[in-house]
Amino acid sequence: MPAFRSVVSVLVSFVGENSLGSTSPGTTAPMDDRIRQGRNPEWRHAYEDRLRADARTSIRRAVHRGQSVSDPDEAAIAAGLARRDQRTFRRHGFILLPLQVGVASVWLLWMLDPQRRVPVAFLWLWAAIWIALVTVGPFVPWRRFRTARRAAQANDRGCPPIE
Repeated sequence: MPAFRSVVSVLVSFVGENSLGSTSPGTTAPMDDRIRQGRNPEWRHAYEDRLRADARTSIRRAVHRGQSVSDPDEAAIAAGLARRDQRTFRRHGFILLPLQVGVASVWLLWMLDPQRRVPVAFLWLWAAIWIALVTVGPFVPWRRFRTARRAAQANDRGCPPIE
């Protein structure tokens, strides 16, 4: 029994007595910080349950444009949405871009096979599509990531400081 109590006391000191918003040192972050970071379930509860549909639309539009929201009470939720978008675009960049280049390269090699009898214009069309995918494709998620980062920074300036 004493061993169990010592294990429990170590766990309580590591996690903290209240893991949902305790601000004492060595415990988890405050609730508002978890919303600003866009972490579930706090952010999802704040976004889906506390906001009306028109407020959600205005937050989504502001984040998509890289701007801050006008209401300072919604700034933490908008910053959380922007950080969620950043994580999504980063994941898309790491997963989809190499896949995109690989599929386009295999398709181009298949189209340029000397045994294949296709019109030359058709080959040039697919060569142009391949060039567009390889050169322009990587910039789309990068641009969206930068826009989300700009929205997160703008909405962090609109948030009251965490005490």
